This record gives sequence, C-alpha cells and structure tokens, in this order.
Amino acid sequence: GGGGVAEQRRLAAAFVRACRVARALNAVRAPEVGLLLTRLQYGALGPERVVRTLLARHAHLLAARLCELLGLSEMKVAVVHHWGKAKIGGAAASLSDEALLAALAPKLDATAGASHARLAAEALAVGRRGLAARLLEKEEDATRRVPLLLQMGEERLALTSAVAHGDAELIYLLLLHLKARLPSALFFELLQPHPAAQRLLIHFCRQQDTKTLREFLYHADQPLEAASLAAAEGYRTESLSQRTRGLALARQFYEVAAARAPLGVAASLSFSPAGDTGASHHAALMAHATGEQLRLLTAQLTLERETAGAPPPPAAAALAPGRWRFVDLPLNETLFRCFVYGQAPYAERLRLELRVPERRWWRIKVRGLAQLRDWPALWLFYNSARRPPLSAAAFAEAAIANGAPAEAARYAPRMPPAEAVPLLLQCGEASAARAIALANKDKNPELLRRVSAHLGAAP
Repeated sequence: GGGGVAEQRRLAAAFVRACRVARALNAVRAPEVGLLLTRLQYGALGPERVVRTLLARHAHLLAARLCELLGLSEMKVAVVHHWGKAKIGGAAASLSDEALLAALAPKLDATAGASHARLAAEALAVGRRGLAARLLEKEEDATRRVPLLLQMGEERLALTSAVAHGDAELIYLLLLHLKARLPSALFFELLQPHPAAQRLLIHFCRQQDTKTLREFLYHADQPLEAASLAAAEGYRTESLSQRTRGLALARQFYEVAAARAPLGVAASLSFSPAGDTGASHHAALMAHATGEQLRLLTAQLTLERETAGAPPPPAAAALAPGRWRFVDLPLNETLFRCFVYGQAPYAERLRLELRVPERRWWRIKVRGLAQLRDWPALWLFYNSARRPPLSAAAFAEAAIANGAPAEAARYAPRMPPAEAVPLLLQCGEASAARAIALANKDKNPELLRRVSAHLGAAP
C-alpha cells in the first residue's frame, strides 16, 4: 500500500545519507588529512564544523568536494572565499595580477553566491590594488562594490556604480560620505555627470543642509535658485542680522545671474523660472527688488533702535500690536509709522532713498499727520504745493476719519461745490453748506434740495 512505498522511500533516503557520511568519514580519515573521526563524533560536530576544520588545515579541495557531496551550498561559498584569500595572501610577489585573476575568476564565476568583492578586499589588504580593481569590475552587487571603491579612493567610480545600481539609499550614504570627505568644489564636480545624484542631494539639503545646497546651486550655475534659497533661509531665522546677511547674499547671487543666463546643468535641471532667454532680465529685476528690501530692513532696524525704550505715543494706540514696531512691515506702513513715532525726518530720507512716488507719499503723509492730529502741519502741507497731487477732499476725509470734523470743514472752500456741500453737511456745518448751495442754485439746484432735505425743511 501507500504506507509501504513511503517507508521504502524513507529507508532509501536514509541509506543514501549514510553512504554519503561514510564516504565523508573515509575521506577525512585518509593519511594525508589525518582527521580521525568516529560516526558519533561526526554527528556531534556536524558537517559544517568538519568543513571549517578542513579549511583551517587548508584542505580546500577536499572541503569543496565534501560540500558538493553533502549539499552544503552556503559552505561551498565559504570554501571558495577561504581558498581565494589563501591564494592571494600566499601568492609570490613575482606572480602578476593577471595570472592571479585567471586562477580566481573561474572558481568565483562557477560558484553561485560567491563574492568578487570579498577577494578584492583581501587583494587590497595585501597591496594588490590592480587585482582588487579587476575583481570589483566583475562584482555585480553594488552594495559590496561601492564601499571598496571608496576605500581605494575611487570616488568617481563609486558614484557611477551607485547611480547605475539605482538604489537611492546607497546613493544617499555615498553622498554623505563624499560630502564629509571631499572639498566642496571637488564634490560638486563629481556630481556634474549624474543628474539623479544631484536631485537626491538637493532633496536632502533642502531639509537638512541649506548652506551646502546654496553652494551647490551656485557651483552648478544656478544663481537664481541660490538667491531665492538665501533669501528664504534669511527669513526663516529669528536673527535679524542673519536675515540681513541672507538678503545681501541673495542680492549678490541675483547680480551674478543678471550678467549671464543659466548654462550647463542648470538648464537641464530647469530651476530658473524665467528660462534661459529671460533669466538675465528676471535676475536684474530681482536684484533691484532685493536691494530695496535690504535697504528697507536696514532702515527698519535703525528705527527700532531709535524708538527702543520710549513709550508708544498716544497716536500709536490704534496700531495693531506686534513684536516689532517697524520690522516686517511694508514700505507704506513703515513710512506711516515714522510719523506716528515722531520720526518724520527719517521718513523723508527714506522716501528719497527708495524713490517713493509723489502721489503715494502725499497719501502716506496725510494719513500720518492726521493720525498725529497735527492739524496745523496738515494744513501747511496742503498749501506747500501750488498744485497738490491730492485734492482737498483727501485731506478732509483724513480729518473726519480721525474725529476732527471742524478741521475737515476747513478744506471745504478749496473744493468744488458738489463736494463741499456734502462735506459740510457731514461736518455739521449746515449753514455754510446752505450758503454754498444758494450761491450755486442756478448751476446746480440739486445742492439746495440736498441741504433742505438734510435740514428737514422746504427750499
């Protein structure tokens, strides 16, 4: 029956194993080997220890045959490695690397799982650099090949091998090693033929090392991206002095980019938002804008020092509270606060330095003087120009917004009747509004009706 067949197979397999053990014992008991083991001793040691004992006696051929006889595939790899190391270590100095390679290569190629890198490490240890290089050429596992290439000082080959293997983790480890070991210029030069490695470096440095990323982008002829990175890095820090340095560095990068368009690897990675043709123009605009922002920040720091320790004036009570009085504010708000904090002369200087348009400057100054409730100064400012950029209505609106309707009514005679009448009514000056409406009843009768409706009486 089926049970009898299974028993026969079990007995047959046991018989085969017993025969193999007997052959192994006979082989190791041979006079030239002299390893006198009983069956019980062999069973206690196990075949792997017996093979290791043979390796210790440099009986490589017998050890390899026992591995084949007993089906010890992993031990056969160890035997080949041990034999190869002994072959390399015991080779005469007169024996060429080519001759040694010719002896080693067939055995390594014929043994599944054998590592050329293991023997390359031994060759390197005994000073056979050429043999190590030839063996590494045959190594298929990049994780074994790359560390040895680094040990040999073959950084370029190691990087090429890691990139060809495509293992991102291996490339990261190699990049970190090369970054710590090589000068920046040489490190970046090694990366030039490998866009994949460059992208991994950029990704890593964005998170961990912005200084190296900035240097790499500049070396890779990408000053636009380096400038944006320097500016962003400056604004991420809490230190205002570092922010100033970041903006100054960004301006330098933009000025470099303004003189030339991106070339080489910069074009292949396409970091420039303007492209090759418009990069110089874009960089010139950004250099100018960054320079103005740097001047504004420098001015704001000066204003912070000038007003430090002084209690805020009453006019500042309506301003939104914050950590700084001037820093991080746009230009318009900075100029406005100069008036609020009594720094009007500095506002005038900053206006000239940053070339604030006249009409915008007048709006800011009107708002600032009105916030201070300095009505004589506001009136003098209105009369300081023969043709002011702003109408009298803008001055009146600023006065009303700051609770001074009487001051607002002062500008009514300088306004057209169609604007003066509603203003005077808003300021509570109904009699003055009626007078103007009566004077213009023929040209604009609607004004008189409006005054009458406001007073609740017939015209």
